[in-house]
Amino acid sequence: MIPRKILRIFILLMALTPALPAQAAKVEYSPKGVLSFAESTPWGNMTVTFTYCLANKLFTFSTVNLDGERVNAGVWSDNIGPFNADGKWVGANHLDSKGNFTAKTVSVEITADMEVLDAERDYTVECKILTVTVRNLIGLTDAEPFAWERVTYTVAGNSIEVEVEHDYISSTPVTVVTYYGMQSMFESEKEILLPGAGFGSWIPVDRGDVNILKKDAPDLNLYIESNGSAMQASYLLKEDLGTHEYLADNHNIFTHSDLGKSYHSLMRYNTIEPGAYTRWHGVYSWFRTTVKDTFGSRDEEPCVVYGAYIGGGPCLVTAYDDGRITTAPYIRPVEREYNTNFHVLKPGMLITDVEPDLSVFDSVGRLIGTGPGLHRLGSGIYIINGPKGASKIRVR
Repeated sequence: MIPRKILRIFILLMALTPALPAQAAKVEYSPKGVLSFAESTPWGNMTVTFTYCLANKLFTFSTVNLDGERVNAGVWSDNIGPFNADGKWVGANHLDSKGNFTAKTVSVEITADMEVLDAERDYTVECKILTVTVRNLIGLTDAEPFAWERVTYTVAGNSIEVEVEHDYISSTPVTVVTYYGMQSMFESEKEILLPGAGFGSWIPVDRGDVNILKKDAPDLNLYIESNGSAMQASYLLKEDLGTHEYLADNHNIFTHSDLGKSYHSLMRYNTIEPGAYTRWHGVYSWFRTTVKDTFGSRDEEPCVVYGAYIGGGPCLVTAYDDGRITTAPYIRPVEREYNTNFHVLKPGMLITDVEPDLSVFDSVGRLIGTGPGLHRLGSGIYIINGPKGASKIRVR
């Protein structure tokens, strides 16, 4: 038996609580209406600023910086889109023809790790999840308002998760000519990736407008933009309006304009009855580079993998060119030194020096080996179950 103090080495253990960021973010707020969130993530250092902005002075995220580079600037146009209702644009960045507001923020609630913060004073706190809930009234210039809009922003890691709900309160039916909903104000984009559109590669934005019909790409729920040094993913979850049930086959499901904006189209020429309710749910994420990208490859199926935070926890999003999108928890390897009853000497070799009741299982629960001695393992994740409990290890 080799002496334990000689065998004690660094091993890679899986983080035991992957559903939460590894460290707290810094949140600062001023009663003047400026809220900032800053966190170091596996995919870059992100800073988000919320404030009253756009033509209607609505409270929303106005700028996003990644490693000091501004990657989103929703101050001259919308991230959360407006409506064209009965032929009039209302909400977000749109005033009426006389320059009057068409929407206003009625209330803002800010919570840090589910603790409500006092909006009447300055503060600096640390938290893992920041939640901003905004209530807007949409359609102010008509005889009666059009809708209540409730927007919940969940900010964690490198992502802003957005849930938008509308209660339609007009007394007569309204025709929604267009509702883009989830838009993008990504900075200086050069290329767009559209998993689900069948292109098989990135598209240069200098080719001009891009319009994708629902019938040609019914499962297009994600687009990724690149400016050469950073990327943004706009992922519309396939829930409620995200199923595109309000679009006809000949309506655009995605639009990129030469203004530098991209849109998930959600509604086109729909009659909305008084008392109706709609909802959509999406996640904006920013990162330096993808985890994997085989678009343009002749040897592999086109897919892209990137890191995001959904539900406040880190995950990997995988999107294929047929429109399939899957998510899986991101488990961060943590390098620590432990005095344990097992030792990874080099890739593929595990030595145990404890009682015979130690067992080694693979990630799907198959028994690989038992007892003390040498176990040869392939690369992967394993469960070591012994007298001191169970541990996960990664063998590279």
